[in-house]
This record gives sequence, structure tokens and C-alpha cells, in this order.
Amino acid sequence: MEKETESFKHTKAAEMILLLDRVYKEIEEAEAEWMARCPIKCIDGCGACCIHFEPEIYEVEALYLASWLVFHQRERALQILEGKFNENVMDKENGCLLFDIDNPYHCTVYGGRCLICRLFGYSGDRGKDFSVRWRPCKYLVSMDKNLSASKIKQYSQNDLMDTFGTLPPVMSDFTSRILCFMTEGSSHPIPMREALPAAISKILMLEKYSHNPEFEPDTDPETPPLAS
Repeated sequence: MEKETESFKHTKAAEMILLLDRVYKEIEEAEAEWMARCPIKCIDGCGACCIHFEPEIYEVEALYLASWLVFHQRERALQILEGKFNENVMDKENGCLLFDIDNPYHCTVYGGRCLICRLFGYSGDRGKDFSVRWRPCKYLVSMDKNLSASKIKQYSQNDLMDTFGTLPPVMSDFTSRILCFMTEGSSHPIPMREALPAAISKILMLEKYSHNPEFEPDTDPETPPLAS
């Protein structure tokens, strides 16, 4: 994300975005290891998890996505900011506004997508005893004819080790990493439709003024907070 944050690279926002980018890269590595051992996969072009689901995201996720949009899809970012974006979705009340029913892969911001979008399907959680569990999405399919995708509704840690010889990434582990470097007052997730316009506004403001040595971008009183 260095090129996406170049225009405001000396700000706290850029620093947080780059820290988040490191976490995202770690997720990719962890998932690659898991997917190499687990034959249960997403169907190409499924998108079922996005149709009726709007992510609730942290401020840093919103800033990451906003900076990606401003750099790669600037006109679209401006439309979202001005409330003029024409969503091509199946569920405008509960679904992700960046889902596109006519796009074969549906996600239109794949490079800037949020934490849960990167982890859903290929991550587990922890039980009361802190052991790792994995519940496969009902739309996943198995590449192994001897292993049914729906045979086991939830794998315990022992099941995972016996069946795949490894454990999936754990969503809460990565969430806790993000919480460590967020600014005070920004650690409460809010719906993407609320968070994204404010984040786009902030990124555009940082672009415009960050080279002014008298400007203090991360304490500007006119910048609305992304979380209450």
C-alpha cells in the first residue's frame, strides 16, 4: 500500500494503513498454508457471503479501503462520498454496497477489501478452552471426493489436526493485532456505509493538505470521527 499512501505518507493515517497492510499480508500467508492442506474451497464466483451481509469495520479498515479506492477508483470514491454511487447489488439494505451482481467475481474492491472479507471461509475461531475450531461455510465444496464439505458441521482442533495436519488462521488473533495500533476512540466497528464516506473524506483531505508543514491532519477538528 505504499503507492496508495504516498500522497499523505507522513501522517498517522498512512502509518496505520501500512501496519494493517502487514497484517493483511500475514493473513494471505497463513491462508495459503491452510488452503494448501485443506481441499475444501470456495466456489469460483460464489459471492453468497456478500449478498445479505454488510461488514462492520474499524476506522483503520475504512481508511485502508478508502485509500485504495481513491488511488484505483477515484471517480467511484467521489460518488460514494457525494451519495451518488449507483449500487448494483441484490440487497441495498443489508448487503455490501461494493458487491456487483454483474461482475463474475462480485467483489469490486478485492485489493482493498476488509478484514472479515479476507478471513471468512478460511479462518477459524476459538472455543471456551481456547482451542481452535473451524465451521465450513455451507457453500464450500470439497476437491477431495473422499472428503465431504458438509459431512462435519464443525471441526474441533483434534479433528483439524487429524484430517488436515494443520490449523486454519484464527480471526480473533488478527483482530487483536489491529486493535493494538488503532487510535483512541476508533476501536468500535461501524457499518461500512457509514464508515467509508467519512474515510474517503479524510483521505482526500490528507492528500490536499499533508504537504503543508503547519497542517496537523490527524487532529483536524473538521474531520468527522469514523466511530462513536
